Amino acid sequence: MAKQGYAIRAEPPAWLRGPASVVDGWIVLDRQRAHEYHPYGASNLAFDLAAVSTPQDAIAFVTRYGLLRHGPQANEWREPYSEWQQESSQLRAVFMLKSALDRALEGAPEELQRLAPVIRPLWQGAPENDKELTEQAAKTIAMIVSEGLRGVEHRLIAMFEWGAGNAPNEFATGIHPTDLVGYAYHHVAQLLNKKVVWLACPECGQYFVPTDGRQRYCSPTCAGRARYRRWAEKQKATA
Repeated sequence: MAKQGYAIRAEPPAWLRGPASVVDGWIVLDRQRAHEYHPYGASNLAFDLAAVSTPQDAIAFVTRYGLLRHGPQANEWREPYSEWQQESSQLRAVFMLKSALDRALEGAPEELQRLAPVIRPLWQGAPENDKELTEQAAKTIAMIVSEGLRGVEHRLIAMFEWGAGNAPNEFATGIHPTDLVGYAYHHVAQLLNKKVVWLACPECGQYFVPTDGRQRYCSPTCAGRARYRRWAEKQKATA
């Protein structure tokens, strides 16, 4: 029994996703039609959460990933949309600050200077120069992500429990979040640790990790819209 109990605890918890609706300012999951899944490999979860700006965006997110904090063991499956706004805003702040910080360190501090009001409330006194501003931005990013990781446990997994092809002496570390917010911030922390560069889509504004150095848009849909707009503008100019 001890071995079986450990396997249950070591495995990342399942989550619920499915149809949702907006009811009096609450995002409500249809529990009867929801199904369980494992969100561990949902690599776009953090970017999609940061992109939530309307209740309809939240509904689409719940359909794909689930509620932020209410999973299979919850007693109710609804969350105030105001909570979604707060979490989305926090993640967007991280993505914006990191992008601006990268450009500032490359010699273009203008965008980071414009974001100084986002940083300043967390620190005593305004930065005296660009170097102090970059340091405050880095600390702000670390603080926000660390707060988002609160409650996320790291556990050691015996890999034979995950597949017969793994030997008993093979192990791996895994995370055990209590909710989707923990998954999102764990993914962001991994990207930061690996120095992965993300971009803001010039068409829709959503942040994403490009698959190659030529990618400018987050999706073929946004790329197609931009191409069509350029074509329409060219047609209008030559008419």
